[in-house]
Amino acid sequence: MKNLKTRFYPFLQKGKKIILILLYNLYVHIFKCHEKKVLIASNTKNNLYGNLLYIYEELKQYDYDIQIMLTDEKSFWKKIQYEFKILYHVATSKYILIDDFFPLMYVLKIRKGTKFIQVWHALGAYKKVGYSRKDIKNENSLTHKNYTDAIVSSDSIIANYAEAFGINKEKIHALGIPRTDLFFNEDIINQKRENIYEQYPILKNKRVILFAPTFRGSGRKSAHYPESYINLKNIYENLKENEIFIIKLHPFIKNAISIDKGFKDKIIDLTSYYDINDLLLVTDLLITDYSSVIFEYSLMEKPAIFYVPDLEEYDQSRSFYYDYQEYMYGTIAKSQGELIQNMQHVAIDSNKIEKFKEKFLNKCDGKATKRFVEELILK
Repeated sequence: MKNLKTRFYPFLQKGKKIILILLYNLYVHIFKCHEKKVLIASNTKNNLYGNLLYIYEELKQYDYDIQIMLTDEKSFWKKIQYEFKILYHVATSKYILIDDFFPLMYVLKIRKGTKFIQVWHALGAYKKVGYSRKDIKNENSLTHKNYTDAIVSSDSIIANYAEAFGINKEKIHALGIPRTDLFFNEDIINQKRENIYEQYPILKNKRVILFAPTFRGSGRKSAHYPESYINLKNIYENLKENEIFIIKLHPFIKNAISIDKGFKDKIIDLTSYYDINDLLLVTDLLITDYSSVIFEYSLMEKPAIFYVPDLEEYDQSRSFYYDYQEYMYGTIAKSQGELIQNMQHVAIDSNKIEKFKEKFLNKCDGKATKRFVEELILK
């Protein structure tokens, strides 16, 4: 029975896709596009945060009909209901905003005059994505190619995103990234810090070390992080009395790193905490690898360790937009021994951080959300 399902699954998926396209075209034919309707949609989130949340909050002060459609691994029938509903909103919205990969959208012929805007969830240009990747090359794919607009954090990386999405450079706008506005607002920073301390009192008055690696694998289904890369017993034995070690894995990773009960007074897993930017506000040392969190974190000008035991392998299979050294404003550790050694002795190179921010974040100034709404919606 399982073999039959596997054999016929591609045909069922193709049939479903045809039905959805026909339904969408019917909606376009029957219903008008509403000039002041904005669809905010996600294929990977079940709650609103990041760029989409910041844009939503800014748009609320204007007279727009804002529809929010979120999903995250729903049951088969709920997924179908979601897709039928979202097709109607795509057909009738003047503005469609997404912040991640969204397969359903790419097979649709977006209505002429409608803006289909990608507000990509990651900053900068670090590990290669989309059509830039070495391991994924399909020139005939429709993925990403129907965006009318996309935004980036700096002028210098417009060409990188044009290549990644397979669209013209003229469609890429260096307006800054809305979610970075947080780092320029002291009142919100202080409020969010207090909220985190209330929720996790164990963090207060401690040196917080945040371990936030990205996933390995080709995508959502194969995403994982090798547990052999991190020895929590070693970490625990080398933590000082006033230190807490937070694990925050990429949302795609479903298998948590197991934490021994005896370590939980100093090592906690906050992977389920939805927005890593909030956690950065209470972080004293970031440990990461190829995650775009390095861009947001650079705005705080705090110590970082780039823990990359598989650097050569990762570079060959996935590769980077620029020479790896251009990203390194922190200390590099290629083994667990080097990681442990550097956790207590991390230097900050202010010149490197400034050069890094100028290259990758020169449009992130606390006004990115306002600029986005004014340039791509109100105009």
